[in-house]
Amino acid sequence: MPTPTQSFFQYDLNVEIPATEVAVVVDALDGEKLSLRDRLGKEELGRQLEAQEIDVHLKMDRSFSDFQRDIETISTYLAEPISGRELHVEVTPQGPSVKGWVILAWRGKSERLALDVDWNADEQVVADRGIDTDAARQRWNELPEWVHRSVANRRTGERG
Repeated sequence: MPTPTQSFFQYDLNVEIPATEVAVVVDALDGEKLSLRDRLGKEELGRQLEAQEIDVHLKMDRSFSDFQRDIETISTYLAEPISGRELHVEVTPQGPSVKGWVILAWRGKSERLALDVDWNADEQVVADRGIDTDAARQRWNELPEWVHRSVANRRTGERG
């Protein structure tokens, strides 16, 4: 990726849906307001759900304000926590500046945690080192237990 000349937002969501939950998720999401359905198309979202995985990678010039709400909605119908990633790359005279968040969701609730990200000028990509541990520590005592488990699982490579 060459150095960007315009600021942009990037949204990533990859959710595996257990075979035992697919029918329930498909039926439940059909009645929900879901911006991803509009962005991907009803047929594509349906195809992904039937394939037991939602895999979204969007690069946009404007913020996708409903992204977190969509993750919350999807998480309502799954037994395990899920997560998505939001990046904002701002082009400045000094070079690209990056902010990022992981959005963790479970049972319709969500929390945003800052990511440790910056622009890697040598490789011309966003360098994502995962959750910003200093920022997470500052909020740790106010975060729900399910977030603690999700963060621990992310460190060990498990889902959530």
